[in-house]
Amino acid sequence: MKLQPTKYLGKTKHMRLLANYCLSISYHDVDDESPEHSHLNPYLSLNLGGKYLEKGGFSENTVKPGDVILRPSDYSHQNTFKEKSNLCFNIEALTKNSAKILALLLKKKIYFTCFEIIQILTKTFNNYLDDELDCLITETILQKLDIQDTDRKPAWYFDVMDKVKNDYDQSLSLNLIADCVSLHPNYLARKFKSLNGNTLGDYIRHTRLENACLKLNSKKRLTDISIDTGFYDQSHFSNSFRKTFDISPRQLRDKFLG
Repeated sequence: MKLQPTKYLGKTKHMRLLANYCLSISYHDVDDESPEHSHLNPYLSLNLGGKYLEKGGFSENTVKPGDVILRPSDYSHQNTFKEKSNLCFNIEALTKNSAKILALLLKKKIYFTCFEIIQILTKTFNNYLDDELDCLITETILQKLDIQDTDRKPAWYFDVMDKVKNDYDQSLSLNLIADCVSLHPNYLARKFKSLNGNTLGDYIRHTRLENACLKLNSKKRLTDISIDTGFYDQSHFSNSFRKTFDISPRQLRDKFLG
């Protein structure tokens, strides 16, 4: 089965058509098993909750919440959804130019993080005009290509990333992380920013926010989400979320669950 542009299996909760991209949120019920299919256009897909099994070619992979997948055009796959809250945010290329840009990501093995795609997701629901959002997506992808095209990073950098990824819900200080990788705190702070583009403090905050965003795909209390993801309280969480994404966590949850 080959799906035409802007068409997805399951239910479509939201869709926004731009000049070069289609932005959509698709939903699958628990125990939904999609037939083998492909898409005419390439697209990026962020799993917003509920891991699922994907079979494609000779491989079989579990797609976890927060995973970003780049599916090329005509890629044949089959998905099995076994958990609740199976939401996916999709960025589909609609033109030859945007398809070429996504193809470059695949060719150079460059992938987006959950936080980077969430930034685009939240802008879908705020006051960005269509042409502004369309341009922003292309600029974001091209910037990613420029930054990571010939990227090489030391081993300690990935150790820091793993530390934050695993312990984002705990108290993390510059000194504590520096001790974990046997570096002087000042050196770590300077070098991490030059390698990542963000300060270590911003990276920790972004990691907490992306995990909080994934938890918004539920009816869990905002107070509990804030504590579970390392914020002091709900006010600290909500203020940080709105400042970063220009939308409140409650508003985004209403989009997910509505």
